[in-house]
Parts: sequence; C-alpha cells; structure tokens
Amino acid sequence: SWIGADIDGDPLTYALHIGESGNVKLVASGMKSPEYQISKLKKSTDYYWKVVACDHKGSTTESSLLRFRTKDRILEELEIVINYFTKSATALAKGDVVTVKVIGHYDDNGTEEVNAKLKSSNSQILSVSGDTIEAKDCGKVVLTAEYKGVSATIEVYIVPNISGVWEIWWRDVATENSYTFAGTMT
Repeated sequence: SWIGADIDGDPLTYALHIGESGNVKLVASGMKSPEYQISKLKKSTDYYWKVVACDHKGSTTESSLLRFRTKDRILEELEIVINYFTKSATALAKGDVVTVKVIGHYDDNGTEEVNAKLKSSNSQILSVSGDTIEAKDCGKVVLTAEYKGVSATIEVYIVPNISGVWEIWWRDVATENSYTFAGTMT
C-alpha cells in the first residue's frame, strides 16, 4: 500500500509498475484504492516498484523508484542420496566409491542439490572426500550431511565384496522396520 492525495482534493486512480530490475512493468492500472495484493513473487528476490497517480483532469504524478526484498527461502530439511537410496539406511560393498548427493527441501516446496559438508562417524570404515565416499572396511557407520544449520543422517552398512550368495539385513531405527536382501554376486 501507499499514500496518495491530490492537492485539489480530486479523486485519484493509480497505476502500479513492478519488476525485478529498474525496468519496471505495468501490473495494474485504474485502481481507486492505494493498495495492491501481489502474488507469485520469487523468494529471496529484490523487486522495484513505482506508482503513477492520476486525477480526473489527467494530471499525473510519479513516485520515485522504490525497492523491497522478498523473504528468503527457509531450508527445512536435507535428504542424503547414495546410489539412489534416500531412506534412513543403505548398504555398500567394501571398496565401493560413490558420489553422494544432498538435496535441500525448502518451505516453498522447492528442492535443490546443495553443497553440504559430509562427515563419517568412523573414517576407518567410510572415508569422505568432498561429495565422494569410499567404503574402506566392513561395518556400520553414520554419514551426516550439514548445510546452513540443518543436518541429516543415514546409516551405511558396508559388507564384504565377495562372489557367491549374499544376504544383507538391516533395521531402520526411525521406523523400526527390518529389511533383508539376498542375491548372487559374480
């Protein structure tokens, strides 16, 4: 909203111009009230605006170019993705080297891959270098991702890299569900 008045007391109509740069565009005109509800603005964005007031005689007055910034996106949670698995646990074979993706989920329902800091609870079993992890030995570790004050964890079970019949069992501590996978490795 804004304040507008004519020195002669004539009624005014308003035209509102808004844009993401100094090059603003007309978004509404003929408004009798000095207010406008804007929708679908991008978060974390600078917007520029001006108002042109017009009386019934055709005289106009233009405001200066003003600026406002929309609220920043709020990071609500992180999701760790290892070999397409995004649950609270996953398994790797000893010797595996994989790239980890961390996805940020925001309050505007948007998502994006973020450059989170990864940390292993035991670097002798699972080492971290940037966004890459290496399964060095068998065992269970917790991989933590941290970004802008938000963190997420995933349990990583490292099993022997062997040929033959195998079975992996793990328990999802968040849901109390147990999982068993079996198969043949060559």
